[in-house]
Amino acid sequence: MADYITQNREILDEVSAIARPLKVDGKDVGASDKMCFIASGTFQSPSHGLVYAGLKMPLSGDFTDQNVDGFYRALTNMALIHQTHPEIAHQLPLFYGLLVDPSNKPRAIITQDFSEGAQHKVSDYRDVPHANIPDGLVDLFDPVGRDMLQLERALFYVNGERKIGDLDHLFPKEQYKQDWDRVKSEVASSNPVVNFTRTPLEELLPDEIERRYANLVLEACQDGPKEHIEVIHVDSTYRINLSTQINKVLDTLVGNWYLRMWRDEEHPCKDRVFALP
Repeated sequence: MADYITQNREILDEVSAIARPLKVDGKDVGASDKMCFIASGTFQSPSHGLVYAGLKMPLSGDFTDQNVDGFYRALTNMALIHQTHPEIAHQLPLFYGLLVDPSNKPRAIITQDFSEGAQHKVSDYRDVPHANIPDGLVDLFDPVGRDMLQLERALFYVNGERKIGDLDHLFPKEQYKQDWDRVKSEVASSNPVVNFTRTPLEELLPDEIERRYANLVLEACQDGPKEHIEVIHVDSTYRINLSTQINKVLDTLVGNWYLRMWRDEEHPCKDRVFALP
């Protein structure tokens, strides 16, 4: 069995089949307190057959330096688990990559979608009373204050089968610290990065009227951030007059990194604000 770092790098090379370009359809598979998980297609792996991929994206919309640190910590933990406790290695995702845009800005984490495009039920650890923590996690990691709930947070369940995936909050016990540092260095040098390109608008929005509206929004945002009410009225002919259709276009542009979006905390309704990336 190949070590996790080698396996990860090999599969990340295969992920490029869906990353150039990458179309995000916005199908939410699940969410935690800070991240959401969105299905992002399939690719054919010579070694693993048909593989489903998904994106872990911050609910805030911005992928911060803290998120990047968490990504490398989680991947290091996965590689350490794979190396020291192979009996639970099959519960890890096949791959774990940092998704970056053409300007090398991190946007999300791309990893295996165990739900296979929401075909299978995914349960959070909070939905499984007294989640069965594997001995390997207990052996390797030192939860702050001996709070075993921190180990449970690393678990989720697919059709009742345990998976291990959320590991960015765990740190090794003292006896494994030297091994962890070595593995972290190997992880960094393996360059676990996937470069993606945006899907052309013609493919992203095949409807001509929706695409025309999208182009007007992008043009308006060239002058600076625009409030929701402003982008609603960028089309003076109002060819799109349904709020559901307008919001669908805006969500598609945001979800595929054509626009940034945040909430105006000073607005009475915390209205949305849109800007170019």
